[in-house]
Formats: sequence, C-alpha cells, structure tokens
Amino acid sequence: MPRRKIGLMSSSLEVAEIMSEGNPGALHVICDLLKAKDIFSILGLDDMNLRGSLIWLAYKDYCKCDLPQLIGAISSRDPEMVAFINQYCNRAGVAEKAVISGASYTRERVSHERY
Repeated sequence: MPRRKIGLMSSSLEVAEIMSEGNPGALHVICDLLKAKDIFSILGLDDMNLRGSLIWLAYKDYCKCDLPQLIGAISSRDPEMVAFINQYCNRAGVAEKAVISGASYTRERVSHERY
C-alpha cells in the first residue's frame, strides 16, 4: 500500500498523523518540529522517505535525541544517516528505505526496488 501524501492544505494534525504512522516517538519528533515551526525539516523527512519508526530511529539512535543535530542531518541530506537507517531496515526486514531525496515527488510511484 502506498504511503499517503502530505498536501498543501494538510493541517498540522494531518501532517503529524501521516508522518508518524502511529509511532509515538516519531509523533514526538514531528510535534517538536511543528512547535519550532520547522515545516522544511518535516518536508525533508518526507522527501527522504523517513516516516514512522524510521524518524524515531534517526532521532534516537543516529542523532542521540539531539533535535538540532537531526535538523542538520535532514537539511544536509546526510548520506551517513541514510546508510545507517537502511542498514537497520535490511537487518529488520523493513520494506521502506531511506533515500537522499525524491520520495515525495514519486510518492504514488515509489517501488521498493528503487532503493
């Protein structure tokens, strides 16, 4: 099933719901980004195909719960963070993979082989 798109008219609540995919840790991160009015980082996460547990993994394990570090990793499209997350995905059998960019543009056409 394809992931839902974030629309221009999506409310903050809808964005939080879509991006967190029911993961409480990801919801915490998205809410912190919304409080900081950092929609660009949220859009960056979406464009890197990071949602749900992958957001929490990036924040908690890669950035050691340091929100400014996460924001920096998103804005620089940190390839080491992408590799770290994908290594986890491979070990855990997670179908979704992180990318440097482009996931939000092809949301309806994303195939797992592309990663």
